[in-house]
Amino acid sequence: MDLSVGSEHFSCPTCHLVLDSYELIEEAKLPVEFTGVGDFEDFMEPDYGND
Repeated sequence: MDLSVGSEHFSCPTCHLVLDSYELIEEAKLPVEFTGVGDFEDFMEPDYGND
């Protein structure tokens, strides 16, 4: 499954910069969205057995 994920947090382990909001990431001209591939099974909720 193709995923599109919004960026809400960026941190750098080298300089310890932390951008913790969409607005800060956008202002820094970093990608505000990225794509990836995921497994549909990872997003399935287990059955609760309360049929």
